[in-house]
Amino acid sequence: MRKTWSEAVSGAATLSGRTQWNDLTDLLAETSFPRLDPAMGSLDRGVADVLISILGRHTRNTERVYYLVWEGYAGITTSYSASETVDASYGRKMHYLQGSLEDASSTEAAGFNGAPLWWVPEDGSWCMGNDIYARSVYVGGSGTCIQEIIDDPRVESYPVAPTHKVSAEDR
Repeated sequence: MRKTWSEAVSGAATLSGRTQWNDLTDLLAETSFPRLDPAMGSLDRGVADVLISILGRHTRNTERVYYLVWEGYAGITTSYSASETVDASYGRKMHYLQGSLEDASSTEAAGFNGAPLWWVPEDGSWCMGNDIYARSVYVGGSGTCIQEIIDDPRVESYPVAPTHKVSAEDR
């Protein structure tokens, strides 16, 4: 069963948008449930489904969304490996496909396992992504869009400043 980070540390820490998983690992030894670290560079499908429902209300055209997957993932689908690439953060090559927002949780859009690393609608109304070495997902969008995500009890989320730097979480 998937647990939120705050459930994992059982209230022993105050979390914020700057909290990284490694900030919490010392506290995990004190909890009674089995330790299941969140996967790096991936997005839980349940969280993806919640984001699909919210982000769809903040996009003019849910039929034109670009999905990016890092070229270095083992088991990447043929549709991605045969697609064009773009250079992304830290010079990483990302394959991209275009589909509908609903496609985000499909195996084809995922490209391997989970959900694509980055989602970007053609209208640029928001963007969602994480780094291949990150355990957190970031969403940029209008204040209304971000507040709706923060207010949704199905996802654990915290606001960050536009200047917040996304960094690898295993330092």
